[in-house]
Amino acid sequence: LASPVWRMSISGGFAEECVGRQEEADSVFRFLARCAKPVFARRRAGNRIFYPRGIERFEDGDRIYLSTWEGGFESFTGSENVFRGREKLWSADFHGRILLSKGLRPTVA
Repeated sequence: LASPVWRMSISGGFAEECVGRQEEADSVFRFLARCAKPVFARRRAGNRIFYPRGIERFEDGDRIYLSTWEGGFESFTGSENVFRGREKLWSADFHGRILLSKGLRPTVA
């Protein structure tokens, strides 16, 4: 394999006020997708810092994304939250780790 293979699990959900409100859910998911863009931009610029979900803080309009984590590519755990002002809309915990290192390849039975 040309690069490491890893996995990540995420568990969380919407705040009670958002449950059953499809428009709000769609809006949060679109915002989460925008949160990844700064990571890709930093990598294109040569930054090799590990960001498991998004950068530590991202703001767009009245939305704020916060992500904290410990560890690196080999093993990590963290959480993320999306706020509209002070109102929490989304909260999730995540963890992951490397499965295969560079130079190793899975065996086929």
